Amino acid sequence: MEINEIREYAYKNIVNFSILSNKRIKNEIAILYCVLQGNTHFNDRFQKIINSITDEIKNNIVSINIISDENIVLDIIINEKYYFEILLKFPKEYPFRPPEVEINNNNYIKLLCNIQGKNLYKNNNNKSCLCCSTLCCKHNWGPQEYIFNIITEIFNNLKIIYLPVDDIIYKTILNKNIGYFID
Repeated sequence: MEINEIREYAYKNIVNFSILSNKRIKNEIAILYCVLQGNTHFNDRFQKIINSITDEIKNNIVSINIISDENIVLDIIINEKYYFEILLKFPKEYPFRPPEVEINNNNYIKLLCNIQGKNLYKNNNNKSCLCCSTLCCKHNWGPQEYIFNIITEIFNNLKIIYLPVDDIIYKTILNKNIGYFID
């Protein structure tokens, strides 16, 4: 598929797609929608982008909602039970400035700071803190980045946060009901 075919498909299938004025945002949302719908027959130009969206991410994005010209909401589910509403607020300077991200009405960068501060995340890979290493930080963003990179990062960070929660709950249930102490 060429970009014109992709956009035409999006115009027909995404509510409010026509209100988007930024050409790059239109292209990225159209490609994302096509990938989520199972259309993967793109020309080579988009193949690298398409390959960055794993099946796990594809299967967990529930919907794409265009709220306004600058606001897009993605509904996702993590670990088949945690629902998140991700609001992407695009500045007029996009792609030269990163979008502001809110997860369930909480600023994404502040959320990462809180997680880091409460030791809910263990940094094993010698990177800086979560909030400073995010693509949403203006120092890490550049026009070579895409919405897909942000979605992948958010998805991975939410998995890192919620996998230990599942593990703790599982161990607590086993300890309480079976009487075994699980380390």
